[in-house]
Amino acid sequence: MASKLPNYVPGKPYDARETERLRQAVMANTPMRGAPGVKIISRPWGWTAKFRGGSSYAPPLWRVGMSGSYPKTLAATLGPGLVNGVMPVISVDGTDVPIIGNATAKPVVPPPTFLIPQSAFNPQTGQGCLYLQATMNPAGGYPNAENWYLQRVTPVVLPGLPPSTAYTAFKLLGFFILRNGSVTYRSMAFFNLGLGTVFTRSAQGAARYVWWVAS
Repeated sequence: MASKLPNYVPGKPYDARETERLRQAVMANTPMRGAPGVKIISRPWGWTAKFRGGSSYAPPLWRVGMSGSYPKTLAATLGPGLVNGVMPVISVDGTDVPIIGNATAKPVVPPPTFLIPQSAFNPQTGQGCLYLQATMNPAGGYPNAENWYLQRVTPVVLPGLPPSTAYTAFKLLGFFILRNGSVTYRSMAFFNLGLGTVFTRSAQGAARYVWWVAS
């Protein structure tokens, strides 16, 4: 940070001098200029950044494509993306295939599909939640979470919140929406995904991870 925030003591009210120091610290850490394609706008309550795309715009990662039909043959493909540098895979006849396939293989391996069963849709909301499920190998041993590494990432579709499972984390990518027998997909905008090491401990030693977006 360009300017250090003033210390805050719980229960102690801020006086005018400390309030001014806080205002100056916030202003000192606020970008005053944009960059190519980026415009910074100052507001009374803070600042906003607007982005203008150009001809080099790339399609968003994690783009979902669908094939087949509900309820028996509905399947999906998942566009490219990384989780902590790891490419998700889909199991095809017991073999893990990268979600983008393999263009250098002979013969070429096309992007694999994953089935979306009828049970993946919540009967009340008509939604199926698309998650990335990350399985971790605790190489350093619990609770040395910083030494854990991703062992496998794969897409799964669930009718609601994922289970709390040891050494497993989930990231919500979007929703399959069932209406009148047809299915559409509503995505959430993400760049590559980072996996945090903030967790809560249970009596059984399981850890619940949190995710955030990392470009």
